[in-house]
Amino acid sequence: EGRTAEDNVVEKTGGKMLWMANEDTNRTFQISFPTRPLDDTGLPHVFEHATLFGSDKYPSTSLFFNLAYQTYNTYLNANTQDASTNYPMASLSEAQLLKLAGFYVDACFHPLIMHDEGIFKTQAWHYDLPDMDSELTYEGVVYSEMQGAMTLARAALLNANGLTFPGSALTFNQGGTPAAIPDMTRE
Repeated sequence: EGRTAEDNVVEKTGGKMLWMANEDTNRTFQISFPTRPLDDTGLPHVFEHATLFGSDKYPSTSLFFNLAYQTYNTYLNANTQDASTNYPMASLSEAQLLKLAGFYVDACFHPLIMHDEGIFKTQAWHYDLPDMDSELTYEGVVYSEMQGAMTLARAALLNANGLTFPGSALTFNQGGTPAAIPDMTRE
């Protein structure tokens, strides 16, 4: 009927597809979502991490690491930017790229975090009390990562954006500000 597989994907998901043909032997695929932050809790960043912790079809909480070390890929990652969250992948093998894309698509559209509160606690934040004599602290992959990422330069940029663009998404830290990350709930 003249329809392509790409037409069917776009119709089914409502997504936009860009396909570029070239002579590069490295095949790439990326899924991107607009994820402007609404506050400083780092929700887009937490969801980026949590998405690759398994899906309904692939329920391994080690999904990303399994893919990274058990597939033929030349690049595999995820990142959160000011306006989007991206899941890029690449392989010299078209068959492997299609397999990787299948894993990533299911993880993005059917992530286990929707059913497993433990993923949120591991990736976002949770209380930690190593022993009775210790202080109660916060732990979590994104919480810890952002403590290291909050440099003086990053804080200055956020402050400048706040003064220049008050009320806009640019005033928020898409990765999360450590002091605000514990305000995030799984809901």
